[in-house]
This record gives sequence, structure tokens and C-alpha cells, in this order.
Amino acid sequence: MVTEIALDRGLTRAQIAAATGIPVSAYSNHAKGRRHVSPDEAKAYEAFFGLPIQTLFDDDVLAYVNDWPPRRGMGSRKHDVARAHSRLVKGVDADAEYGEDYIMDVPAQTVLMQIPDSYVDQVVAFLRGLDARS
Repeated sequence: MVTEIALDRGLTRAQIAAATGIPVSAYSNHAKGRRHVSPDEAKAYEAFFGLPIQTLFDDDVLAYVNDWPPRRGMGSRKHDVARAHSRLVKGVDADAEYGEDYIMDVPAQTVLMQIPDSYVDQVVAFLRGLDARS
């Protein structure tokens, strides 16, 4: 949304960067969903655009805005898998002829397929733990 809002207001990336103090490359990566927004960056965007940060960016980009800094290692992987799992649960049709393993949410499937084989058992255990809590 931030790109559309900026275009509607006739703003360039350079103008946004100058006004917020966020480098052009960071803004571009935020807008493309390649980099998480920090709490300080969120405040700068909200002040500049006059809109809540949730209006400007997707949830994936805001994943750590209240839990900064981003997790590293297995903690990060578990967070990504949990996010993918929640997207999968929304896209699984248990009554489909393919059964519960039929995935309709391609982005979540892509995330899960990027997990190395060495983590598969840990991922399965983690997902079962999530299912047990719900």
C-alpha cells in the first residue's frame, strides 16, 4: 500500500527518504516486502504519511515491529514456519478429495519448501505443537 499511497500523493522515494530519515534502499526493500520495519522506522512512516503503519505495509513486513530485533537462527525459522502454518490453515480444505495435505496457499507452500531437509522433523513437531494449542 505504501507505494500506491506515495504515487497518489506524487511522492518519490528520495522525497520519502529525506522526510523520514530512512535510506532509499531501506524504503524500497520495505515497500517490496524484502526487509522488516523497525519500531523507529514505523514511527517515522506514521508521522510522515499520517496513517497507521498497518495501513502502509503488509503484516509480513511488520512481523517484528513490536518484537525488535528480528529473531535469528532457529527462532526466526520457527516464526516463519508459524506464519506459513497460519496461512496454510486458512487454505486447507479438509473435505477436498486430496485430503488435508492439499495446499491451496502457494506463498505458504513456497516458504515451507525452502526449509532444508535437516529441519523437517523439527518443523513437523513444531506444527503439531501449534495444532495442539489451537
